[in-house]
Amino acid sequence: SCKSMSPIDVTFGGAIKLIGYRVVQSVAIGDPARIVLCWQSIKPVPVDYTVFVHVIDIRGDAFTSDAQPRGGTYPTSVWLPGDEIEDGHPLPAVIDLVVKHVTIGFYRLDTGERLTIDGTNETELRLPNEP
Repeated sequence: SCKSMSPIDVTFGGAIKLIGYRVVQSVAIGDPARIVLCWQSIKPVPVDYTVFVHVIDIRGDAFTSDAQPRGGTYPTSVWLPGDEIEDGHPLPAVIDLVVKHVTIGFYRLDTGERLTIDGTNETELRLPNEP
């Protein structure tokens, strides 16, 4: 469920709204930290979009975790308006606890075309650092 997340309200392409997120720290060796995103479907999307998660650590090194929602098991084309989708993305273990910032967004795998954030020309949302 999307409970106990940092609330946020940003819509991509008039169709997919990010309503919450949280960073889950690693609790055991081999258990990667991850970022959990909570999407809400606003209107049907005919395309299966890939979510990108770009992470910058405090050394300035960049890491990318790209995947369709829920590891490809729940593509955006089957979402129904009103659905809330909890979507976890693993973060590289080497950056545990030293994440500087995270940017996310959507793109089409076949064309590379990105969804824009409503009201802007931006295609990348930089998440606020959690308290």
